[in-house]
Amino acid sequence: MFWRKKWRSAAIALVAAFSVLIVTGTPASAATAPGEWDYWKTERVNGNQNLYATGTIAEARNGGHLFRVWRANDDTSYLWASYGDTGQAFRLDGAVSWASPTIVPWGRSGFALFHTGTDGRIYWATYDDYLNWSGWHAIAGQTTQLSTPVSVAQVGAGSRELYMAYRSGSDFGMWGSFFNGNSWQNAQNLGGRTYSYPTVTWNPGTHRLYAAHTGTDNHVYLQWQEYGGTWHGWFSVGGDVNGAPTIAASSTGNMQVGGRDWDSFVWYREFNSYGYPLRDWTQDPTFLRAAWPIYLSVAGAVIYSIMTTSSDHRGFYKESYDGKY
Repeated sequence: MFWRKKWRSAAIALVAAFSVLIVTGTPASAATAPGEWDYWKTERVNGNQNLYATGTIAEARNGGHLFRVWRANDDTSYLWASYGDTGQAFRLDGAVSWASPTIVPWGRSGFALFHTGTDGRIYWATYDDYLNWSGWHAIAGQTTQLSTPVSVAQVGAGSRELYMAYRSGSDFGMWGSFFNGNSWQNAQNLGGRTYSYPTVTWNPGTHRLYAAHTGTDNHVYLQWQEYGGTWHGWFSVGGDVNGAPTIAASSTGNMQVGGRDWDSFVWYREFNSYGYPLRDWTQDPTFLRAAWPIYLSVAGAVIYSIMTTSSDHRGFYKESYDGKY
């Protein structure tokens, strides 16, 4: 549950005072995000089969195509993927992980995939614009917790530049690294502490990277940097989140942050391109329970939310925000 709290204003760039959070776990329909569906649709593969997963299902869209990755819903720790809305599921050879994988657009129509190896190293691979597979490669000198995912953002539509954020492999700290199109750069310390992991997105409106994490007090924190600059420090946006939050920026520049409460219900809050909140936290109106942190995926102005349910580990998706005020 999200409790009523008041927060001091954070004088960070153009970020201003944050408003009072909602009191109850019962949302008002008028408070839902613009364009939010009041229902979830089942994720499907192999034509018309339900998609089941252990962990968070990640998906990305690029060049008019959809690619999904997930961890097998069994004890094998294998990673699987599918191409297209209901495409054939196939195993990602050479990838075994105790953490959920992630995927982001790569170039104009390709994709970059990431997973945490059972040795704690971070591995990545790419499908280029012609869907040629690179194979898995470890990112030198960067490790994370064995069961902790990483988060990656494409830095600009059509770009081959990326930013990756992850939890330290040895403590509760957080780190990030740029890929400049050719190689991974030295890691940056993001500051702060988390029991889960940070997530990151690129904002096309302000050309800023935004990172989000759940602090050790269970509140959600954001911070930003302009491309190639320094991080400006974490500021609280409230909430009471179980596990990692997720963040995504619409093509309009407006952003959405999502997370689970302690009863596994999903909540959202929207922000403009400068990190100013557009409304309070609102609970998803359908009351489905998420077994793991949700994933936000962008298609132009629209942001989609993906969850794996607590009841049977089935994947669902919905439009959670259309990018408008």
